[in-house]
Amino acid sequence: MRELKAPEDILIEDRTLREILDTSSPAKPVVLKGVDLAGVNLRNENLEDANMWGVKMVHAALNNAKMKGVYLMRANLIGSDFSDAVMVDANLMDANLIGANMERTNLMNANLMGADMTVVNSIGANLRGAILKDANLKGANLT
Repeated sequence: MRELKAPEDILIEDRTLREILDTSSPAKPVVLKGVDLAGVNLRNENLEDANMWGVKMVHAALNNAKMKGVYLMRANLIGSDFSDAVMVDANLMDANLIGANMERTNLMNANLMGADMTVVNSIGANLRGAILKDANLKGANLT
């Protein structure tokens, strides 16, 4: 099993990820466009309305994260764990979610158009109203 990186240990433009997360607010959501967050531990974090376009977040832990309205278009999320996360209205268009764990994830009204969801585990996920047009669902478990 991989060891996860703490937000305190990741530097982004001379600030730790922890500082960035702690200073965000509904009026000033997190902006992490294109940042490499591979293996980061963001369990239980508030990432609502965050702009994470093109982020590299492979094998990350986002269990129980609050991600309503998060913008993850073209993000690389291979093997990440989103179990129990709230991702209502999230934009995951063209995201790479191969092998991600999305058990019990709330993806209501999420945009997954063109997303690669090959072998994604979505057991118990709420996909009501989600856009799955052109998504690759090969081997995905959507029960």
